[in-house]
Amino acid sequence: MKLIFNLFNLENSKSHLPRSKKKIVKKNLYKEKRLEKRKLEHKRRRINKKNNENCGVITCQNLQICIDLDFYYLMSEKEKGKLFRQLCRVWGLQKKFSGLDTTLLNGSEDFYNKGNILVSGFDKFNWRKSAGNLKDVFENKVNFVYLSPDPNCKPILEIDDNTVYVIGGLVDESGVGSKTLDKANSLSLECKRLPIKEFMKRDTKGTYNEMLSINLVVEFLCKIASGNSVKDSLSEIIPKRIGYI
Repeated sequence: MKLIFNLFNLENSKSHLPRSKKKIVKKNLYKEKRLEKRKLEHKRRRINKKNNENCGVITCQNLQICIDLDFYYLMSEKEKGKLFRQLCRVWGLQKKFSGLDTTLLNGSEDFYNKGNILVSGFDKFNWRKSAGNLKDVFENKVNFVYLSPDPNCKPILEIDDNTVYVIGGLVDESGVGSKTLDKANSLSLECKRLPIKEFMKRDTKGTYNEMLSINLVVEFLCKIASGNSVKDSLSEIIPKRIGYI
């Protein structure tokens, strides 16, 4: 209500204010709108957190996830910060889904140091931590699928517990999306994408950006491993702002 009142006042006073004052009023209004959005987002997160706590542990088949951190040096400081926030959510998923087993591959000393600075208790997250060649680290596995948002990849329609699913530890605000496909090709690994186009359609508005965060990709795989259908799993994890329904 306060925001609507301010908008009304702004429209009625525009013609009476000097340009410098208009800029100040507009800036203050923008800050107020942003604050309102943050309050709504925090409320939504509190509700989701409460719902998740009530759900308890969800049983799913064994799901081997590997997060490839070879891309770490390519990211800006802002992108690295987002990466750690996404990894925190992955850790939350590991506590929620019984069969999820996550490995951090080739994390540098700088990566772990920054994680300890940015995230309280990061060093206590019970990840598997490994270094080296992917196939050597998982020598008991014969199947690997590298996940990528690249549209040239085939869609992933099912999962199995004999496959390691590799996710690039990359937050790419440039929106290029081909780095993970290039990495998969260099390792001669099969590369797949989430089947968004196959099971969802575009809404009237949205970003239509299919480069999802690491935690959302992991959550999709967890839901499939828990027995959910591909369509239902996508519907539950795709943010509304992306514009797919």
